[in-house]
Amino acid sequence: MQTEFAFDVNQLSKLRFAPSAYLRYVGLNVPNTLLRKAFFETYGLDLPDIIGTRQATLRVYRFAARRFLPNIARAEVVLHKKSFPADVPSPELDTLTKDLLQASADNDWERFRNPPGIGTHIFAGFIYILPKVGALKLLAIQGPQVQTEDLYIKSVNHSINSVRYTLAHFDTIQRYLPNRDLDTGFVVKPGGYRLTDETFARLLEKLAEHSERPIPAQVKHDIIAYYANPNAPIITKKTPRKWREVQDNLATLKSMKTIGNLNPVFDAMDAQAAAAAD
Repeated sequence: MQTEFAFDVNQLSKLRFAPSAYLRYVGLNVPNTLLRKAFFETYGLDLPDIIGTRQATLRVYRFAARRFLPNIARAEVVLHKKSFPADVPSPELDTLTKDLLQASADNDWERFRNPPGIGTHIFAGFIYILPKVGALKLLAIQGPQVQTEDLYIKSVNHSINSVRYTLAHFDTIQRYLPNRDLDTGFVVKPGGYRLTDETFARLLEKLAEHSERPIPAQVKHDIIAYYANPNAPIITKKTPRKWREVQDNLATLKSMKTIGNLNPVFDAMDAQAAAAAD
């Protein structure tokens, strides 16, 4: 996360992001009902079971994403702008620069771009004096090297081209996204990445806690397939107690019902919540 944040701050310092004021102006919002259904389709879990039923939780999250974290990033720019590597001329950089200039002109980004104000400098001062221990270590960022910056630019260009191709051929391409680890870029496989193994075990545990609820068939299929190879070097096997829990939860999962139409599921959940409130 620290590395990713450093990359973001570096690009922000070079004006390669849409201004946060522009993003607020666009005003993208995801309705809570849609967010809840998307969460269930992806994980098989009811969102209130994870974050609670209080709307304040979502408001705090949205404030953090829209205001607090962008403010921290801008403050980091003030502190580290001069320490980031200079751009090295290349065809890849020229391509990215051209695309960003076009996006800026099309959306009038410059109208929303402002120099760092007093609030940003106050944030920067706090970050500078805070001890970088525990969670605050994330604030002690270091800029990317020239080589990694070049790889980053190439990956952004590749992503832009992939999105353009997908949008242009949306009706004809196979509507399937390969299951890749977003940290490593590799195809997800058991034992391939410690955090993936831990996440699957945690998801399996949360699903088994509500074994009476039907879950999306694809979620059930994917988890069973993940644990199908008994010889896979899954990190959870190194802790016998946790591995026994995985096996117990997996047996529970296999007995759980699946659902295609989500509406009955949410109607039942809402009815249970209403009954509990009464």
